[in-house]
Amino acid sequence: MPLEVYNRYGLSFTDLFSAITSRSGALDGGTLYITITALICACFGLGVPGLWRWFLLTVTSFTLLVALAGHTPFGWLAYRLPLLNMVREPVRILYLYQFCFAALAASGVQMVLNAIPRRGRFAIFVIVMSILACETRQKGLRSWVPTDSPLTADRAYRKTPLITFLEERNRADPGMYRVLARPKDLIPPNSGNVFRLSTVLGYRSSMLIGYFDLLNRDWSLSSQALDQVGARYVVTDKPSEGLTLLSSFDGLLLYERPEARPVFHWSGSHDQAASGTIDLVKWQRNSVNLEVATNQPLKLTFAETNYPGWHVRINGVATAIDSSWPHFMSVTVPSGTSIVQWSYHPWWLIPGMCCWLLGAVMLTAMKLSASRGRP
Repeated sequence: MPLEVYNRYGLSFTDLFSAITSRSGALDGGTLYITITALICACFGLGVPGLWRWFLLTVTSFTLLVALAGHTPFGWLAYRLPLLNMVREPVRILYLYQFCFAALAASGVQMVLNAIPRRGRFAIFVIVMSILACETRQKGLRSWVPTDSPLTADRAYRKTPLITFLEERNRADPGMYRVLARPKDLIPPNSGNVFRLSTVLGYRSSMLIGYFDLLNRDWSLSSQALDQVGARYVVTDKPSEGLTLLSSFDGLLLYERPEARPVFHWSGSHDQAASGTIDLVKWQRNSVNLEVATNQPLKLTFAETNYPGWHVRINGVATAIDSSWPHFMSVTVPSGTSIVQWSYHPWWLIPGMCCWLLGAVMLTAMKLSASRGRP
């Protein structure tokens, strides 16, 4: 990511006052606000003896330095250090800051309660929690926001003429091309979950680093990386040369990138006599099925990150995914007509849920056992 873009998603020194005011100019909601009540409780938590508080303070200082991005020499260094330079938005590390201060606040409340006779602990606890809830409600979003507010789902995800046009384009080639918005907020985030279209960014909160590294090679609209991911349509608010203008919608310009490759395409064959067709692409929840036909075995590439949990079947037979492809998934399809079924179902999902359930049962049993053992 270019340094100037990286610094846009960091805190400024004036944003440090957001710990008290809750107002911050940082993009993507970066703020230090955890309510004044929780901040006071965290200060009490600093008085609890033990090395763990120094650990929390160290982690907090580290996260603030990273979140300040290029405003400090350390932020400039973090942009270039291995591992740390994988962070796309520096303000995201503030989740670690909030966890540390929540731990300090809980310790502070516990210290205060321990200093009060047992009979008055419950009353003090209720008072503190009530103040915290009132303060959170005052600073948070109101539940009675009118439906014409941009914060509501029916307003943010309304079907505009632009979305309708993109859906019509997608209906002609179902799921074969993607849409890129530059800036990305020109269309609602994760629009593919609501409308019948596919976007380059997809799930903004879970972009894999390998996919991001591919896009990071060239951020221009003529990038070959965008050709590889199937970015055929570009929504922008500024004129762009070298692209085909399709239409304009309320100040937004829709361009076409004719060189973009389909999401599903044939690759790896230099035989001019080899040919194949891709028909009947059907997208479903966590899977996609397509019918293909070839005159000889060909490699079919799916422009999706080869993340563990993906499986493919050809005519109902499980087939290994070619792992030699650097970014995307590919599989060799035999000659003739075949049904290719891609599906995502990681094996660890069910065992992981069982482990969480077992842990919850164990914690509940330990809590009940401890309460019975008290005098």
